[in-house]
Amino acid sequence: MKTLHIILSFLPILIFPFAGITQQLQKAKNFSITVPLYHDIINTVEIKGFDTDTKIVSDVSSVSFNERTGNYEIEIYLTAKDSAVFYAINKTTKDTIGICKKVVLRLPQKETTQPEISLGDLKGKLVTPPLLRQQQQLKITGGYSLVSAVVYFSGPSFKVPIERTIFSEDLSPVKGLLDSCRGNDVIEFRTLLKTPAAKLMHGNWLVVKVGKVAQGTEPDFQYGYVHFTRCEAAIFKKQKEIFVSAGCEFISATVYFAGAAFPKAVKTALENAPLQPIDQLIQQCAPGTIVSFENIKIKKPNGEIITIEQRVYSLY
Repeated sequence: MKTLHIILSFLPILIFPFAGITQQLQKAKNFSITVPLYHDIINTVEIKGFDTDTKIVSDVSSVSFNERTGNYEIEIYLTAKDSAVFYAINKTTKDTIGICKKVVLRLPQKETTQPEISLGDLKGKLVTPPLLRQQQQLKITGGYSLVSAVVYFSGPSFKVPIERTIFSEDLSPVKGLLDSCRGNDVIEFRTLLKTPAAKLMHGNWLVVKVGKVAQGTEPDFQYGYVHFTRCEAAIFKKQKEIFVSAGCEFISATVYFAGAAFPKAVKTALENAPLQPIDQLIQQCAPGTIVSFENIKIKKPNGEIITIEQRVYSLY
């Protein structure tokens, strides 16, 4: 009986947090998103009825507020199926004050097919400095146009990664930085595109390395179980180890974190396959973060240590 009394005395403490959350949701008002939401694009949404101390969040999508337009921009994660739930949170009290469940639709495939993006006439990932200096604009296929691109410069010519933004295919705003690139520098473009149907979407990540000659076949480098360079932030944060193919062994890499959640680019070192030493930075990542693995050193089965091409991950 004494043991039962002790257990019962703790029940209010155990139940209280869940009761508090339930009470919040019961008090939350239903709000609506009047426009359709689609997979594979950035949905521009107007949400009324909340003041500036309110934040809209969702477990299955990236939600950001565009102060210039006054609208929310919503990008649905791949893991979301046919619906998404959005919560209005009071920034001060952290209370849930609103809730909305919305069906998620799919556009015709022809409206969301990823276009090819190239740096001028360059088709490969490796370019010599003289050829790089000749390029004047980004080229995008399929009737897509560039809304903006965040351009990252890193490598031996840059003490820290440099970030610039351009708002058209014209490369003139970053021409000076392009002309200063030398061997082993890396240029990365994170693009925001307008589709032929006037919708917004993120383009595939464009990465160009400056060098002298084309590189040969390399072992496959894989970040955990992530097979694509564009990855959901939630999935990216669950990975535990670097894998390398062909019986090779991962030795080390320099890792850069930039973009969302990193107002200033952070540089760190990874010196073994397990990701635990940099897990604190990984857990800080959010939709819009860019993670770049550079100076990747691999040991081949014969004991030779080689440096392979960088890997860049764009999170959403």
